[in-house]
Amino acid sequence: QGDGDVMPSAVCPASSVTDQAVPAIISFQTGARQAYIGTSGAAELRLVVTAVEFFRLEHANGSAIPARDEVLKADAHRSVCGVLFEELWASDGRGFPYPSGCYYGQETATGAATSREFGIVFETKAGL
Repeated sequence: QGDGDVMPSAVCPASSVTDQAVPAIISFQTGARQAYIGTSGAAELRLVVTAVEFFRLEHANGSAIPARDEVLKADAHRSVCGVLFEELWASDGRGFPYPSGCYYGQETATGAATSREFGIVFETKAGL
């Protein structure tokens, strides 16, 4: 998708436990929108966390990812997906599209807010 395109999505905690880190479920819907059908290049799901104090990026094993660590989009790799995501699932009969790689940026402070971006990169026509 191009910058600014927003798809139906939600982020929900996987537990109601408070005062400790818990996994999150990130859901999104692509569907048969013209934006996906007509794409000629790689696709990317880019997630921007705008308040890292409420949603902290961690390794799938629960260990912290330091605020200054990053994997550049140009260096996105499938092994990074395994570091970030415990499970990728789809209701589609073909399963979740096979990512070509994942990446994440450093925490970035803008005024009082601190954000962090991470993403999944898919090859052309990867089943989105």
